[in-house]
Amino acid sequence: MKNRPQSKIWTTCAIVAASALWQGCAPMKTVTINSTPDKASLAIFKVSATGQETAIPLEANQMQSPATVPLKFDEQSHYRVEAHHVLCMPSLDTQINNDPQTAYNLTLTQYKVYVTGIVNEPLKSGEIWQLKPTPVQTVGSLDATEPSLYYITQPVPITKNKRMDVDFPAFTTSPVAAMMVYELIQPDSSTNTGYSSKLYKLPLQAGENPTLLTLGRKQQRFPAFTFSGDNVVFDSNDDNRTDAPFTFETDQNEASVGRLEHEPDTLEYAFSVAKDNIAFAAYGPNSTDPQVAVAGADGSGLTQRATGLSPQLSPDGNTILFIHRPEDGGKYRISTVNTRGPILPHEFSLNDDADYADPHWSPDGKMIVFCTASRGKDLPDDNKKEPNIKYHDADGEHSFIWVMSSDGQHSIRLTRNESFDSNPVFDRNGRSIYFRSNRGGMWNIWKMDLTDNTFTELHVAPPGQ
Repeated sequence: MKNRPQSKIWTTCAIVAASALWQGCAPMKTVTINSTPDKASLAIFKVSATGQETAIPLEANQMQSPATVPLKFDEQSHYRVEAHHVLCMPSLDTQINNDPQTAYNLTLTQYKVYVTGIVNEPLKSGEIWQLKPTPVQTVGSLDATEPSLYYITQPVPITKNKRMDVDFPAFTTSPVAAMMVYELIQPDSSTNTGYSSKLYKLPLQAGENPTLLTLGRKQQRFPAFTFSGDNVVFDSNDDNRTDAPFTFETDQNEASVGRLEHEPDTLEYAFSVAKDNIAFAAYGPNSTDPQVAVAGADGSGLTQRATGLSPQLSPDGNTILFIHRPEDGGKYRISTVNTRGPILPHEFSLNDDADYADPHWSPDGKMIVFCTASRGKDLPDDNKKEPNIKYHDADGEHSFIWVMSSDGQHSIRLTRNESFDSNPVFDRNGRSIYFRSNRGGMWNIWKMDLTDNTFTELHVAPPGQ
């Protein structure tokens, strides 16, 4: 018998790569999957000769790149790899074949960035409650445009911030003039919290620049115009005790600052002012939960009406809009309560999978604008009575803006850019909405106009009609 060349020897089961292993007649090979950026979430699907896909189970250490995974091949089968990263477009089409290649490098295209927001969070210090600036990680899209303009016009920024460490946690629009007062917060090593908050006045005509309000206080937060538009209420805690309400005349600065009546050792913040009364969130010395409180326009005669946050008085001053967490836990809900007489709360019937925040009335009281956030959900968007968002992921937070009729019967999602949109407020005419957003990669205040389609869908007459 003649000897055959070694390279011509074939067996029923052939070795396809030095790193490949064989089990019976079914080849296996161990692959290493890397990604740029790293720490991408991985999913691997086995694809049969007929194109049918089956997800293969992965160990905990194989679910994120870099990962090493053994793969078994059947006749004419291959594998498809998906890689997802919160900041990038997904990579969906990497194919692993029964061949010698064992290293696979996936490059994902980045289109989002992490953006740190600053929120004024109530925290108890000793026997009193204080507001503490707290960093929160969010995700913003580098593309600032909206993909759908059926209900809104393309948003435009009205502030010109280019710094990553600046935020705009609160702002208010005048009920009588084209003017806004906003809070700007930034790092400040000279303060005991590491941040300082200042108020700026911004005329809303094109081309105008903001003016720093020299109010003589280190911390100035949560501005709110009064019903007449002549004054702005804000809170401050320069005495290192609890935040207390102050007020200043809109066309003045430091000389006009005055202090409203205030309950001793009670944190009062997030104001909303109507003609004859003022609403705010309050924490007393013995409080464990925030209280929705209402008082006279000068701060006197405080009464508690509900447990909750973000109170907003209706234009007629008879109803408070607020958010609260149910007694059994769960997501934040939107509710209302009357300001006088027996307490009669009402909760809106909205989707249970979303957290709701920042509700505000329209100037005529016919609409409510708010934002939503939800973890791990990708809900259908066709039921207008059940608002939802795309996702709120573990690596960063997304939030979207909605508007609904004041009876809660009709609602519309307004923003779809994969960023964090929050703090929506109407302008004085009820046709535009200002909101805070990290779209573009940094915080700014943005403006969008409502189209007639919005009013039609909500069954609400446009302002002035």
